[in-house]
Amino acid sequence: MGHDRKLVFFDIDGTLVLTHGAGKLALGQVFSDEFGISEPKLDIDFGGRTDRSIARELFEINGIKWGDEQLLQLFSAYLTSLEKHLEKGQGELLPGVLDLLVQLKTLPDVDIGLITGNVEQGAYKKLAQFDIDHFFAFGGFGDNQELRDDIAKEGLIRASEHTGYTYNTEHITVIGDTPHDITCSDAIGAKCIAVKTGYSHPESLAAAEPFALLDDLSDTKNVLRLILRS
Repeated sequence: MGHDRKLVFFDIDGTLVLTHGAGKLALGQVFSDEFGISEPKLDIDFGGRTDRSIARELFEINGIKWGDEQLLQLFSAYLTSLEKHLEKGQGELLPGVLDLLVQLKTLPDVDIGLITGNVEQGAYKKLAQFDIDHFFAFGGFGDNQELRDDIAKEGLIRASEHTGYTYNTEHITVIGDTPHDITCSDAIGAKCIAVKTGYSHPESLAAAEPFALLDDLSDTKNVLRLILRS
């Protein structure tokens, strides 16, 4: 059953990496090239949201009628555009991330996955840019879900399908940089380690009452201690 086994979910943007707006630039290019909007409106909140909800709002504020066909068109073009913008961008792997992932991979009773609003292919393109995609074999993604809570639930189902374990919720940790990460951890009964490496205001993170609030992930020993605490 694996009730004592630990499960750690990571958010991507602002938690593992910063892409310095590659996704936003890619979407802007798609709205220009695919939908004929010469100067698309992009001034919305991207933090902690799902790609589906971001796409829906961008269609609406740019006056484009949309449905499943337009979503497929958008995401198909977005993946190509994202790769180009990632390659020419000046993104960065955030402090402590690589050391933490390496340490977690050495622990025989810990599994790691993703809970992210990115569509799955976009998520792995971002991680591959920093050569950390191989650490993550499963997760919950923004392809089919608009709500972060539903992505967390999907991620937990996919984790169990991949590993064959049923996890005790007190042994599940979500690591993220926005209040959405904290609320989605609540949705699956997990604890959340919040980090200040994204664009969320520290006060808004504290107000959402995470299990722990850290400046970043650079103190590997402390992060591992928080994860392994039941």
